[in-house]
Amino acid sequence: MKHRHHMGTLVPLLAMLLLSGCSSGGGQIGKADPADCIIPADGGTVRQVTDLSVGEIVTFGAYEQDADPSTDAEKIEWIVLDVEEHRALLLSRRVLDTMPFNESQKRVPWKGCTLRKWLNKEFYEKAFSAPERSLIAETQLKNDDFIYVLKPTNTDTTDKIFPLSFAELHAYCGVEGERFAEATPYAQSRATPYAQSEELKGIESVSVDEGYFDRNLKEKNVSRDVIGRTVASFWVRSNADGWKTAGRTWIVDAVGGGGTGVYLLNVGVRPALYVSW
Repeated sequence: MKHRHHMGTLVPLLAMLLLSGCSSGGGQIGKADPADCIIPADGGTVRQVTDLSVGEIVTFGAYEQDADPSTDAEKIEWIVLDVEEHRALLLSRRVLDTMPFNESQKRVPWKGCTLRKWLNKEFYEKAFSAPERSLIAETQLKNDDFIYVLKPTNTDTTDKIFPLSFAELHAYCGVEGERFAEATPYAQSRATPYAQSEELKGIESVSVDEGYFDRNLKEKNVSRDVIGRTVASFWVRSNADGWKTAGRTWIVDAVGGGGTGVYLLNVGVRPALYVSW
């Protein structure tokens, strides 16, 4: 004989389950407890924004990183770049994905590009649970161009998820570490199928050995700690110095930067966001 469930008991229990915890992804609802969602690598507890420290590593949200779809998405590690009284700026420690700045070959600023739409819709909903999303602030961004842009496109926007601009990258990320990022295995696997030639095979990256460091980075006061790492380029949201180009970082230009075609598929995505509560 089938038994009826007592809805008067199940509904409050379901509500309690939905309102608790901070699991990433899916449609979980409720207000997040920062201590459950933002986890410092050193094992501390985050209750107030000011509990965070510039330079520390925290986990927040989850996204596929090991390229193994049979396992759960891995926790995203973030570098704390700036802490104010009521908000903190986080930058993904690794390049998480690869995709074009814009899907069509045309001159387009950050405001109109397809990468902006993807970060603030698909990535935002996939990487963070509803309680986690409640901690992500909408941020008014100043979108300055890079250098030598003939037709300025510095249209400001309001976003939740975004790449840093060149100005922010230089202001917040020292050449000793944060400005360099390794790509996850998933990001590397995403880039490889798009390769049309050996030069574009996989994500745009370089393995830094002693010779490469001496030729390209020594005179830029870069720390030797980067030797032995394989680091990838990634988009910034500043338009670059040519038609149909957007800014992207590149290890050779660790102190500067460069531009490349907005439609290229082998440049990485390294998100940033503000948390606030």
